[in-house]
Formats: sequence, structure tokens, C-alpha cells
Amino acid sequence: MATPIRELVISVAVEADTSGFRQLDDAQEKSTTGAGAMSVALGTLAADLVKAGIEAAKAGAAFVADLVFGTAAAADSVAKTSKQLGITTEGLQRLRGAAALSGGDTATLDKGIRTLTKGLADAAEKGTGPAADALSALGLEVADIDSLLVNGDIEGAIGVIGDAFNATGESAQKNAALLKLFGGAGSKLRPLIEEGSAGVEALGDAITATGSVIDDEALGQFEAMVDANFLLDEQMRGIKNTVATALAPAVTD
Repeated sequence: MATPIRELVISVAVEADTSGFRQLDDAQEKSTTGAGAMSVALGTLAADLVKAGIEAAKAGAAFVADLVFGTAAAADSVAKTSKQLGITTEGLQRLRGAAALSGGDTATLDKGIRTLTKGLADAAEKGTGPAADALSALGLEVADIDSLLVNGDIEGAIGVIGDAFNATGESAQKNAALLKLFGGAGSKLRPLIEEGSAGVEALGDAITATGSVIDDEALGQFEAMVDANFLLDEQMRGIKNTVATALAPAVTD
């Protein structure tokens, strides 16, 4: 009986030792598997982060491009329109903002200013005309407005007209004056006109305070940029036209 018992004890001891090794092996295997899974997960996370970074960079670049080219287009409009109308760039930007705050829009304002400046030019040359009649009905002389516009002060001109407009009592007379001075844009610009000189100036100051008024130097840079891009597009168009012209005979044969 002694021998079987001893062998049993030894067998149990060996089995216990072997079980320990098996547990160690299992632990190592699990550890290795876990490390591998973690490695794969970290690799996937890194790839996702890189991809997200690339997408963010693309979005950032697109935002900057839209910001610059959008601002350039608006600045180019101000620069070119102010030259066409013979008014200051600052005055045009302030007045466009003032018109928007009073319920108008840029296109209507620009149209009204074109009509006003043309009418005053005709009145200054001929001494008569719809603009001269309208100003007379408001108690003004052509020289009162022309003296402001000669220096490009459109904001001041609109203010003086507004003051005279508010001082005129008869509604029909006022409406007729707006039509003669600003054409079809007159009725839409009436809220701005009724602000008078003090109100127009206050609205312009509010626009300036936002920082949205671009100075002449920056406007010149933006205008040059837009013009350069236009010429580049025209060059590409020229290349396409040249190639198409060369290929046309082969296509039509």
C-alpha cells in the first residue's frame, strides 16, 4: 500500500505542477492575444486620426480659400463700382451697409446712385432736367448736392437730400422727387432717405464699427487678385479654344 500511496502523492504533485505551467501558458497566450488586439486597435485608431487630420486640413484649406476669394469678390465689386459712380470706397461701403440696415439692398442702392449721379450731371450741364426739378421741389439747388458729389461724398449727399425730404410736407411731391432723383429705386430707398443726415451717418458709423469697411490699399490688392484670376481663366479658355480649333477638322471629317 505504501508504494501506491507514494506514487499517488507524486502524481498529484506533478499534476499540480503541470497545472501551474498550463495556467502560465494560458495567461501568456491571453496576454499575447490581448496585446495583439490592442496593437491592431491602436493601429486602426492611428489611421483614423490621420484620416481625420487630412480631412480637417482639407476643410480648413477650403474654408480659407472660400474666405479669401469671397472677400476678394466683394472688395472687387466695391472698388470697381466706386470708380464707375465717382464716389469714395468708404462712403459706398458705409452706405451699402446703411441701406441694408434700413431694409434695402446693395443692387437697389447702386441703381439709385447711378440714376442720381447721371441726373445731376445732366442738370449741371443743362441747368434743367428731372433731377433739377426734384431738388427744387425739395428746396435744394443742384449745387448743394453736386458740391458733395464732386468730392465723392455720396453719404453726405444722401443725408442732405434726406433732411430736405423730411422737411417737405406734401407726400405726393416727396414721392415724385424720389422717382426723379433715384428712378425706380426711389421707393425702396425711402427708409434710408428718411433717416436724414444724422441717421445715415449713425448707420454708417455702426457699419464701420463692425470692421467690415475695407481700406483703399486692401481693396486695391483684392482687385488686382481678382483681375489676375480672371486673366488666368481667360488664358485657360484660350488654350482650350486653340486645341478645339486644331481638332475640329479631324472630328468633322
